[in-house]
Amino acid sequence: MKKLLLLIAGLSMLVVGCNDTYDDSELVKRMDEFEQRLQKLEQLCNSMNTNLSSIQGIVTSLEKGGLHHLRGAADGERRGRRLYDQVCEE
Repeated sequence: MKKLLLLIAGLSMLVVGCNDTYDDSELVKRMDEFEQRLQKLEQLCNSMNTNLSSIQGIVTSLEKGGLHHLRGAADGERRGRRLYDQVCEE
C-alpha cells in the first residue's frame, strides 16, 4: 500500500511538472540584454587598453628624455596624438 501511494504521488508530480505552459521568453530576453552589455564592455575595455598603451608610450619617452614633439593626428589618420623622437617642423 505504501509503495502504491509513493508510485501514485511520483506519477502525479511527473504529470504536473511536465507541462508545456512554461514560458522562458523573459529569461531569453534578459540573456540577450546581458550579451549586448557584455559586448559593449568588451569594446570599452579594448579601447581603454589602447589608450593605456599610448599613455605608457608617452611616459616611457618622457622618462628617457626622448620625446621632443607631440602633435595631434592629421585628418584621415587615427584619432589621437603622434609621438616624434626628434623635433619636427610643421
